[in-house]
Amino acid sequence: MDIFIIKKSAFAFRGVNSYDLEILGKSILERMEETLCATVLNEGELPKGGGERLYLYPAFPFVTLSQARAFCKDRAQSFAFEGGFYTRDGSGLGELDVLSSFGALGISVFNLNDFICAQEHAARLRNEMLRQNGVFVEEGAQIDEGATVGKGTYLSKNTVVRGSVSIGENCTVLGECQLIECTVGSGTEINCAQLIECSVGKNCKIGPYAYLRPFSEVGNGCRIGDYVELKNATVGDGTKIAHHAYVGDATVGKGVNVGCGVVFANYNGRQKSRSIVGDRAFIGCNCNLIAPVQVGAGAYVAAGTTVADHLKDGDFCIGRCRGYVKEGGAQKYMK
Repeated sequence: MDIFIIKKSAFAFRGVNSYDLEILGKSILERMEETLCATVLNEGELPKGGGERLYLYPAFPFVTLSQARAFCKDRAQSFAFEGGFYTRDGSGLGELDVLSSFGALGISVFNLNDFICAQEHAARLRNEMLRQNGVFVEEGAQIDEGATVGKGTYLSKNTVVRGSVSIGENCTVLGECQLIECTVGSGTEINCAQLIECSVGKNCKIGPYAYLRPFSEVGNGCRIGDYVELKNATVGDGTKIAHHAYVGDATVGKGVNVGCGVVFANYNGRQKSRSIVGDRAFIGCNCNLIAPVQVGAGAYVAAGTTVADHLKDGDFCIGRCRGYVKEGGAQKYMK
C-alpha cells in the first residue's frame, strides 16, 4: 500500500499553516512523513495509476504505519473519511463510501483545540520515555524530541526545553525554566532561569531569574545568581556573579568575584566593545566597567568605582568621591 500526504491546511495560527505547527520540535507534516514513510503531495496533484493507495491530510501526527495498514486491511472497497481517502484502483473518487471518522488513527488535529490536545499527548509520551531512561520528569514538562537528558536529572513541571538541548546527568531544573538550543553540564542546578543558545559547565548554580543570552559560555563550578544577565560573555571556572549584574561582551577569568550591581558598559551609543577581567580579580558592588577595558589578574576594584582605564595584574582601584556632611542640613533644605 502506497501512502501519500496531501499538503492541505485545516487552519492557521499566527500565519502558520496547521501542518507546519510544531509539536515538541517537529511539525505535524514532518512527523507523518517520517513515521509513515509517505510521499508529500501538493493539493490537486494526485498521481495517476492504480493499486492500493491511502491519501491522508496532515492531521494525524501520531499515526503509525501498522495502524494505517490495519485500518484499510478489511475494507474491500474504496472509501473516504474525515482527513483523507483510500482507493484500490484510482478510479471513482467521486463515489466513495464515506466513513464518519478515522478514529483508528488516534489523535487528529483539525482545529486549535485539537492542536493543544496533541501537544499534551506528545509531552506525556515523551516524558514517559525519559522516565524509562532514568530521568525524573514531572507531568507538564515539555521536552522537545531533539533534546537529550542524562540519568538522574530532575525536571520540574514548568520546564520547557526547545531544540537541540543537551542536559547532563544528575542536573536539577526547578521552577519556570526555558532552555533553548543550549548545553548544560552534569550536576548543574538551574532555578527559574532562561538559557538561550549558550553553554553551562558542570556543577554550576544558575538563578533564580538569571538570563543567559546567545553566545555566552559558563565554565565549571560557577555561580550565576538572581537577576544576572549574560550577553556574549565567557565566564571562567569557579567565578561567582551572585546577583543583580549585567555582563555583556566580556571575558571573565577563573575564580573572579563580581559583586552586586556591577555593570559591564559595553555600548557607547555607536559601537559595542569588549571588556576582559583576569583570573582571581575582585569587582566590588556597584562598579561600572567602561569597555573597552582590561582588569588584570588578581586586581581589586573597590565598591562604587567606575573603571575606564586598564588595570595591570594586582592593581588596586578605588574611584569614590569623599562625602561632605552638613550637620542638620536636611531640615534646613526641606524648609
